Amino acid sequence: MFENYLDKIKRYFWFSKTELNGFLLTTFVFAFIYSFNKWGAVSFDAKTGISNLIIGIFLCGSGLFVHHAGQRLMALKLGVKAEHKVWWPGLIIALVLAVLSYGKITVYAASAVFITLLPQHRLGGHRYMENVGSLAKTALAGPVLNIILGSTAIILNQLGVLPDSVSTPIFMFNLYFAAWNLIPIPPLDGSRIIYYSRLVYVFLVSSLIGYIALIALFSVYSYIWALLIGVICWFLFLYFFEMKANE
Repeated sequence: MFENYLDKIKRYFWFSKTELNGFLLTTFVFAFIYSFNKWGAVSFDAKTGISNLIIGIFLCGSGLFVHHAGQRLMALKLGVKAEHKVWWPGLIIALVLAVLSYGKITVYAASAVFITLLPQHRLGGHRYMENVGSLAKTALAGPVLNIILGSTAIILNQLGVLPDSVSTPIFMFNLYFAAWNLIPIPPLDGSRIIYYSRLVYVFLVSSLIGYIALIALFSVYSYIWALLIGVICWFLFLYFFEMKANE
């Protein structure tokens, strides 16, 4: 079983030429947005700006890759293949808002995941064709991996492995990127999840918001408390909306 999974990774994991071009373009635009207001504190400084742009390329590129990698690995586990495309409206809007606001408004929502069936790897599987469940699980893997990457950077900082100057930007970008992609606007990841299950979506988003709130208000990095907040919101949504709607 594991050897079969490794074989699928070897065959289908890597980006096509079109996907790679989209990935590089999105990375550069995100890095430009990230560094837009970091070209000198008082006056324009090309050296400082280029340095921050390069940092942005590594920061945004790693976050995007982890996001896409998580989705591709999940898709292959489900017997489907993930394909990533640039969401041009999101990319253009993000760029325009960054320019108009002088870098104060940063939007990181410009990619979409689609799945196609791998027939030879779905034989005997539940619901042979690709479905909303497979798409939702594939989409969810991206934000989850981003949150894990960001949290890992904080853990390494607390262990003295990474300095604040490295761990904080990694954490903030990945958390911010995950949050933007969970917005339920097609074709972002959030739209894939909410179409599959509103309850699952409420649990995920409230857990993420709870996680951010715990950090912002109490400097507490806790998955357990964040998940507890998600469970509470899940029950509240179930009682006040789902059950009431069925009465």
